Amino acid sequence: MASSSSSALAAPHVKEVDRVVFRDFAAAATRAADGLTAAAGGGVADVAAACRSLEELSKVVRHLRDASWRTALSVKQRSCLETSAAKLYPALREAATAAVNLDGKRSEVDPGGEWAAAVLGLGAVSIYCDLAGIYGAPVALVVEELGVATVQAIRQCLRQLAFPLLSETPPGGRNAKSTKTSAAAGTVPLFSAEESGRLFAAIAAALLSAHEFLCRHRLPDDLLHQLVHACLDVFVTGEVDFRICGAAEEMLTTIFGRFEALRGSVIQEILVRAPKLPSGRRARKFQLPVAADSPHAGLSCFTHMLLRLVQSSCLPLQEAPGAEVELSKPMARRAAAQTCVAQLVSGLLHRLLISRPRDDETRAILDDLVDELLHVTFSPHWPGSLALVRALCQHLIATLQPERKTKQAAGGATGDAAVREGAVRLLGKIQTDLWKHHAQVVKGKVTLPSWNEPRSEDTKEERLLQHIALRASLDENREMPWSDAARAVEAWNAELFIPEGADDTGLSCLTDDIAFMYLTMAHLQGEHVGGSRFPMLGARGTVDTAPLSAGVFSAAHPVHAWSFVVSEWAELASKSRKTSQSIASAASVDAEAHRRLSSKSSALSGGRFAHSQQDVLEQFLAAAWTSKSIMRAEGASARGSCGRRVLMPFPVYKVYRQLRSMELEGLRRTALDCIVRQANAPLALLRRMAMRSLSDIVETDSSVLAWKAIEETIEMRLRDESSWVRQVTLDLLGRVLERGLDDTASAGNAGEGPVQQAGGSNATIASAGGSAASLVSASATASAMLLRFHETVRGRIHDTSILVRRQASRILSAFLLNHPDHPEAVQVAHDLMRRSSDSESLRNLVLGTFELLWFMDEEPSPRAALQLAEVVHAAGTMGMAPADILSELLARFRANIGSRKRGNSFDHALRRWTTLLLNEFVQPTVGCGEPRRRQNSKASEYELKGDPAAGRTSSKDTRRKALLSTLEAFAVAYPAAMIPHLRPLTIYLALEDGASPSDQWVAAKVCRILSVALPKAAERRGLIDHKQVQQDLQALIRNQPSSGVHEAVRCLCLVINYITGDLTQLLSHLNVAVPALAQLCATVEANQSAPIDRIQMMYMSRQVWVLSAVLETLAIDDYIRPPGDGPGAADPRRVLPRELLRFDFVGGSVASTVADLLVRLFALGHVQLQAVAVTCLGFFLCGHRSYIKDRRISDMFVRSLASNHLTLCLKALETLSSLLGHFGRQADKETRQGARFGQAAASGNMASASAIEAAQPLSTFGDAALAHITLAGGVGVAEYQLNRGIAAQRSASADGPAEAIIKVRIEALGVVRHLHRQGLMNPMTALPKVFALCFCGEACVAEPAVIMLKEMLELRPSLLLNRFDEAFREGFLALHASGHPATLGAALSAAHCVGIAEVYSERFRKGKVTREAFIRKALREVFKPHADRFFERFTELAAASRRSASSETPRHRAFAKRRRVVEDEDIAAPVQDTGPLAALPLLQRYQVLYAQFVASAIFSLPFSYEAEPLLIVYECNHHLALETGAFLAPAAEGGRRALEPVDAFAEALSIAACVVLKSAIKAVHHLSDEQCAQFNPKDPCQERLRWPLRGATGAEDMATPVRGAFPVEAWCEAIAPLVAAAGDPVAIAAHVRKITEEDALDTSRARHQAAVD
Repeated sequence: MASSSSSALAAPHVKEVDRVVFRDFAAAATRAADGLTAAAGGGVADVAAACRSLEELSKVVRHLRDASWRTALSVKQRSCLETSAAKLYPALREAATAAVNLDGKRSEVDPGGEWAAAVLGLGAVSIYCDLAGIYGAPVALVVEELGVATVQAIRQCLRQLAFPLLSETPPGGRNAKSTKTSAAAGTVPLFSAEESGRLFAAIAAALLSAHEFLCRHRLPDDLLHQLVHACLDVFVTGEVDFRICGAAEEMLTTIFGRFEALRGSVIQEILVRAPKLPSGRRARKFQLPVAADSPHAGLSCFTHMLLRLVQSSCLPLQEAPGAEVELSKPMARRAAAQTCVAQLVSGLLHRLLISRPRDDETRAILDDLVDELLHVTFSPHWPGSLALVRALCQHLIATLQPERKTKQAAGGATGDAAVREGAVRLLGKIQTDLWKHHAQVVKGKVTLPSWNEPRSEDTKEERLLQHIALRASLDENREMPWSDAARAVEAWNAELFIPEGADDTGLSCLTDDIAFMYLTMAHLQGEHVGGSRFPMLGARGTVDTAPLSAGVFSAAHPVHAWSFVVSEWAELASKSRKTSQSIASAASVDAEAHRRLSSKSSALSGGRFAHSQQDVLEQFLAAAWTSKSIMRAEGASARGSCGRRVLMPFPVYKVYRQLRSMELEGLRRTALDCIVRQANAPLALLRRMAMRSLSDIVETDSSVLAWKAIEETIEMRLRDESSWVRQVTLDLLGRVLERGLDDTASAGNAGEGPVQQAGGSNATIASAGGSAASLVSASATASAMLLRFHETVRGRIHDTSILVRRQASRILSAFLLNHPDHPEAVQVAHDLMRRSSDSESLRNLVLGTFELLWFMDEEPSPRAALQLAEVVHAAGTMGMAPADILSELLARFRANIGSRKRGNSFDHALRRWTTLLLNEFVQPTVGCGEPRRRQNSKASEYELKGDPAAGRTSSKDTRRKALLSTLEAFAVAYPAAMIPHLRPLTIYLALEDGASPSDQWVAAKVCRILSVALPKAAERRGLIDHKQVQQDLQALIRNQPSSGVHEAVRCLCLVINYITGDLTQLLSHLNVAVPALAQLCATVEANQSAPIDRIQMMYMSRQVWVLSAVLETLAIDDYIRPPGDGPGAADPRRVLPRELLRFDFVGGSVASTVADLLVRLFALGHVQLQAVAVTCLGFFLCGHRSYIKDRRISDMFVRSLASNHLTLCLKALETLSSLLGHFGRQADKETRQGARFGQAAASGNMASASAIEAAQPLSTFGDAALAHITLAGGVGVAEYQLNRGIAAQRSASADGPAEAIIKVRIEALGVVRHLHRQGLMNPMTALPKVFALCFCGEACVAEPAVIMLKEMLELRPSLLLNRFDEAFREGFLALHASGHPATLGAALSAAHCVGIAEVYSERFRKGKVTREAFIRKALREVFKPHADRFFERFTELAAASRRSASSETPRHRAFAKRRRVVEDEDIAAPVQDTGPLAALPLLQRYQVLYAQFVASAIFSLPFSYEAEPLLIVYECNHHLALETGAFLAPAAEGGRRALEPVDAFAEALSIAACVVLKSAIKAVHHLSDEQCAQFNPKDPCQERLRWPLRGATGAEDMATPVRGAFPVEAWCEAIAPLVAAAGDPVAIAAHVRKITEEDALDTSRARHQAAVD
C-alpha cells in the first residue's frame, strides 16, 4: 500500500523530467550552442541573441535540476541528457575560455567585446555548474577542463573588470571626463551603469552556481585557493555590490564548511585582508541593507561572512539526518571549531591591535567588528558571535595577564602600553554589553511552571512557551522520556497542566533548559526560507543513510546555527556531567555544601540538577545534532495548525539570551577581575582605561559594586596620583548616583510637578509636591555609595584638576540632596561653597543645590535654617559676600514661588524665614544639625542607626554668630523683611560691664543690622525704643573695641538721621574728641623725642574712630547753624548752633578739621597711630569724597605704601580696596537712579562729585599696588633671609613675616582688581603682575589671580600674547623672590602650574590660532636667552641682592632704572648657593634657572589636541636646525670669529633646553618620530590626543589635567657640562655637538619627498 502511494506521488515528477530532458533541454541547448558560436565573431545583435539563449537554457537547466531532487533520473533520461550536453559543452568551453583571456586594458579599445566575453563566459560556466548539480546526472557531465575554466573565468572577471569598477570613487560618481582619464590609464573599464549592473549580476550568478557545484563535486586545492583569494578580495573594495558579496559569502562558507583541510588557509587569507577593511564612513556603505527587525541588521558584509564561516565549522557532514550518534561526536566537532575560532581571534588581535598599537585605522576596524559582534551576541541566528566574543575575551585576558595564558588563548602577551590600553578598552566594551544583558536577564528571568501546578493568569505566558516546546519536541518522532506522557494529553492549550497526583514522571524530564532549547531550534527551523535541496529523507527509492554532505544548502540555511549551538550545548553538558560526578564522589561533603556545589555545578540545569535529567539532556542533544527536522523542505513542518506562526520571536530571543547568559557567568567574573587588576596597574593610562571600563560596567549593572575588590579599588583610585584616574573614578560614582536617581524618578508620579535640575547637575529633582528630602531620594546602592565615599570625594573637591573638582562637586551636591540630615552636611556645603567661584556652571550647580535643599518649601524647618546660617556665615570667611549669595538664593526662591498657582506670597515666606532665624538665635536648639522636634516627629535616621557623630554639637557662640550673620545678610538683601524684628534685636545692645567678647561681637552685628534696615524705616514710629537704644549705643561707644566703636557710632548717627533727629547725642563726642586730639598732637609735635604711652595711644585711637565714623555717616557741616542766624522753621534738634561746638575750625568746617587731625596724627611717625589714621581716613573719605584730591591725603597713602612696616602697608591697601569697592557700589547706585529718575534727578541728589569722579584720583596708587604684588612681598622675604633684624621690624603684626606678606599681596591684588573693573588701570600694565601671581604656590593668592586673569583675557586673549615676555619675567621674579626660590633640579610643582594650566585651557586652547600663538611665544623665551637682553630685563635681581646703608629701600631701587653697566662680579646672590650653580656668575645662574622655569611651565600645559605637543617639537626642531649649525660654524676651519663666553653659554643653553624639552614632550605624549616628521602646522585638522577624557560635555569640559613635573634628571644631565665649561667656548661647542648628534632630529623629509613625487 505504501509502495503504490509512493509511486502515485512520484508519477507527475517523472513526466515532468521526461518533458524537460527530451524536449526543452535539447532544443534550448542547440539554440545556446548556435548563439555562442555566432556571438564569437558577430556584432551587438549576435551577442544579445546569445545572451537570451543562455538565459533560456539556464532556466531549463535549473528547472531540471530542481525536479531531479524530487525523483531520480532513469537510464533513458541520463542517456538523452548526456547526448544533448555533449553537443553543448564545446560552445560552453569556448565561451569560458574567452572569459579567462580577458584583459581590462583592452576595454578602452573594445569595451563591448570585453563585456560580451565576460557576460557570455560567466553564463556558460553557470550553466555548466547547474548541469553538474542535477541529482543523479551522468558522470560525463562533470568535465575537469570546464571546472578549471569556471574558476579562472570567475577570478579573471573579478580582477579585470569588477574590482576596478568597485574601486573608490569621489562622491557623485564618475563623470565622463574622469572615467575616460581612468580608462586611459588602464584602471577602470568603460562600461555604462546598466552594463556594470548586468556584469555584477552575472558574476554573482556564476559564484552561486559554483557554490552548488562544490556541494556535489570537488575541485583541486589550487583552484579552491584561487576562489578563496578572489572571493575575499570582494570585501576590501572601495565600493560594495551586495550581490557579489552575498555570492562570495556562499562560496567561502561552502569551502570552509566542507573542506576542513583548507580552513587554515582561509583564515590566513582573512587575516591578511583584515587591515584593509573599510572603517569610519566607508564602513557604513558595507552595512547590509535589511530591515531593522531582521536578524542580519547591524552587520557588515565582512562580519556577516565571518559569522557564517564560524557557524559552518560544526556541520554533521558525515552523519545521516536522523542517525543515532554519541554525544562525543558533536563535542569533537566543537573542539575542531574552537581551534578555528581561537586561530581567527588570535590573528585578528595580532593584525589589528598588537602589531599596530598606534594605528587608528586598524583600531577603528577592530572596534567596528566588536560592535557588530556584540549587536548579535544573543541572537539565536548567530551563536557563532557568542563563541567569537568568548574567545576574544579569553585572548584579551591572556594579553593583559600572561600568567593566565592558555593554549586556546595564544594571543601573545605584550608589554606595550598602547596594546594593553587597547586590550583593556575592548575588554571593557565587551564586558559592559555582557553585564547589561545579564542585568536584564536577572530583572526579567523566565521560569516555566511545574506541570502539576494549577493554572493562573500570572503563568499564562510561561504555559504557552511550555506548550510550544512540548509540541516542537514531538515533531522529531524520536522517543524521549516525556513522549508517552505528552501524547496522552488531550487538552493542548496554554492551560495545559497535569492534575495533582497524576503521573508526571515523563513530563518532568522536560526541564526549563531543554524547553528553551526546543523553542530556540523551533524558531530557527521556522525562520528557514532559503533554497535547499536534500535527498528525499525516508521516501521509498532513496537511501536513508545519505550523509548531510549529499545535500545542497546555502549559507543561510539554519543547519549552520543549529549544529553550532547544539555542539556548544553538548560541550557544556559534558562539563556538567563531570561536575556532577565529582560532587557525587565526595561522600564526606555535608548536605549544605552539597546543595551549594550542586546549584553552582551547571548553568544548564537551572538549579534543579539531577542525574536523570542530565541523561535526558545528553540524549536530546545527541539527537538534535542530526535531527531531520532542520533538513525538511520549507513548509514541510509536521506541527499542523500549531506551526511556526505560533512561535513568538521576542519570547524566543528572551529565553535564548537567558540560557546563554547563564553560561557566561565564569567568563564575566574572570574578565571583571582582570579589569580590576588593570585598575591597579603601575601605568596611569591603564588605570584610567580600566576605571572607565569599570564605570561603564557599573552603570549597566550596579550589583558588581558588592564585590569587595571593586570597592577597595574605587577607594584607592580616588586618591590616585593621576588626575585622569581620579576624574574617571569620580565619574563612576556619578554614574551610580545618576542611575539611582533616574530609577527613583521614573518610579515616581510625573504629574506632581515640573522637574528641575540642581544647576545642571546629575541629580534630577521634582520641584513641587513635598519636601526636598522626600523628593530627592536615591536608590539603595547610590545612597550606600555616597555614604561610603563622601569623605574621599570631599578631599577631591580641592584637586588640582578642574575636571576632578567639577565632578566631585556634582557628587557632593547629590550627597547633600540625598542626605540632608547627615552630621557632615554643613561641612560638605562649605566645600561646595569654596568651589562656586571656579566657573559659572559650578556656581549654578552650588546655588541650585542650596535652593533644592532649603528653599523648596514655603515653611522652612529649623534644620534648614541652621544649615543655611552656617553656610552664609562661612561665606564671609571665604572672601565672598554673604549677602550676594543669599540674594541669589532668594531670587531663585522668589521665582519658584511666583510660578506656583497656589501658596503664600514671597513676602510671607521671607517673614517666616527671618522669624525662624530670630527664634533660633533667641532660643538656640541643642545641636547644630538637630532642630527642636515637634510632637510626634521622627528621630533622625542617623540617631536610629546609632551614629556617634549624630550627637556632635557645635559651640553655642558659633551657632549664634552664624544665625546673626544670616540675619544681617537678609537685612542687606531685603531690608524691609527685618523691620518687624528690630525691636527684639535692640535688646542685645544693652551690655553689662565686663561683657564677653562674644556679646560684644553680637552687639556690633546688631548695630550693622540696624544700620542697614533703618533707612527703610524712616518716619515710622514705634519700631524701636529710641531713647533706650541711644543710651545703649552711647555705652557701647565708651566701652567697645575699635571695630565696635565704629559700628556703634554709625548706628547712632542713623538713628538720629532717620528716627529721632537729635544731634545733641553727637555734640559731646565732637566737643571731646577734637580738642583732645588737637592738644595731644600739639604736645607730641612740640617734643618729638618723648614717647607716647599706651594709655594715650588707646585714647587717641578711640577718638579718631569716633570722629571718622561720624563724618562717614553724617555730613555734620550741613546741620551747623552759622553764628548770628535765627532758629528758623526747622526742627531745633536737627540743627547745631556753631556756639555749641567748643573748638576752632580748621578750614571753616568740621570735615576739614577732622581731615587736618588725621594728617597730623599720621605725621607723628608712630606706626600704630599711622595704621589707625589710614584706616579711619578710609571711613572719612567714604562720607566726604571731595577730600580725596587733597595733596596731604595722597601723601599719606604714598608714604604708607612705601613703608617698611608690613602692617602699615596692609592697612593702606585695605583702605584703598574698601574705598574702591565703596565707590564702585555707589557708582552702580547712581547709575540705577539715573536710569529710574533721569540724569538730572540723580545729579541733584549728589552733594559732591560723583562716585566715578571720586575714584579717579585713587588710580595714582595703582603702580604701588602692582609693586606689592610681586616685589613687596617677595623682596621682603629675601631680606628676611638676609637680615633677620630688618625683618623683625617688619613683623609688627601678630602673624609672622610670611603670613603678613601673603596678606599684603592679596590686598594689593584686590586693589588692582577694583581699578581694572572700574577702568582706572591700563590692563597692559596690570596683566604681567597678575600673571606672575598664577605661579604662586599659595592657593589663597593664586586662585583670585587666576580668576582675574581669566576675566581680563575673556574677550581679548591678545593682551597676554602682546606682553608675554614681560609676563614670564614677572612670574620668574615672583617665584625667585618667594620663600622657596628656584634652584637647579627643582622644577615647578603641580601647585605652581595649576594657574597657568587653567588659564591656557580656558582662554587659549579652544582656538587654533590662540593656542599656537601662546606656544610660540612661550618657546621664544627659551630660544632667546641672550646675555645683554637678559640683564636688561632682570635688573631687579641685582636690586634685591645689593643693600646699601642709604635710606633708600630695595623697592625704590627696583623702580629706578640703572644706566650704568653693572659687571657680573658686582651682583651678589641674595642667598648663598652651595649647589651645582655655585661656581657660575649670577647672570648665567639666573639664565639657567629662567630656562628651567619656562621649560617647566611649557611642559605642564594641559594639551588636548595632537597638534599642541607636535607644534612644540616642530618649533624646537626648527630652532635646532637654524641655530646649531650657526653655533658650531666658528669651530670649523675658516669659520667666523668665535663667540664670547657669555654669548656662547646663552646659545648653548637654548639648544640644550630645546633638546630636553622636545624629548620630554615626545615621551610623555607617546609621539613617534614619524608623527613629528609628518606634522604640518598649517594643517587645519584638529585630532585629539589619545588620552582626553570621554563623556564630558560642554565647552568647559575640554580641560585636561595638569601634567607631571618637568624631567629634572635629564635637564641636569644636559646642563652639567655647560656649567662646568661656562668660560670655555670650545668645550661648550663640543658639548652642543654631542647632544645634537645624539638627538634624532625629526625633519620633514618624508613630507617634502612626497610633495616632490
